[in-house]
Amino acid sequence: MHSQMMERMHIDMMTRSNIVVVICPYPAMGHIKPMMQLARQFVLPTSQTSSSMPSQHYYDKAVCVKFVCTEFYCERIREMWLEPELEGIDVLAIPDGLPHDFDRSVPSIEASEAIANLGPTLASVLCRLRTEHDPSTTWLLTYDGFVPWAHDAAAKLLIPRIFFWTQSAAVLAIFFNMECLRASGFDPFQGN
Repeated sequence: MHSQMMERMHIDMMTRSNIVVVICPYPAMGHIKPMMQLARQFVLPTSQTSSSMPSQHYYDKAVCVKFVCTEFYCERIREMWLEPELEGIDVLAIPDGLPHDFDRSVPSIEASEAIANLGPTLASVLCRLRTEHDPSTTWLLTYDGFVPWAHDAAAKLLIPRIFFWTQSAAVLAIFFNMECLRASGFDPFQGN
């Protein structure tokens, strides 16, 4: 089922010239960096992508990447990456609802709650973006697994969406097997 959906999206992207890929990472640098690497792959010319890519790929079409993140991390992105590295990537800032002087570098309940409530903000950004583009534009949302509200926001607008895992395969295996670990008596949250 998943491969059929991906194939349909690939064919659809190949036949249209206007493609908007919205990328929504979890607001933390360890999630932003891999998502930015993915974003750059969408805008690189085919000659600069890996040789394993098909010679005629949707990168050859007019791809517009919208990288949506909180205001705080958009500032960090602009500090870390030079303009040529961001060429073709439109970095869009959304407010996280926290005071400007709030320390976001330290994990906190306030920051987690603010991030969990960003769904409506993303939905309004997606609505605005859709009104700014041609109706024949093909849309795709690529979202970090730690922002499930991004999936919900895009689903309401019937935008195809793909989950992108930003961490290692080992971490994914731990998440998938957490219940099994707990059932066997190992609970990392209990200080065993």
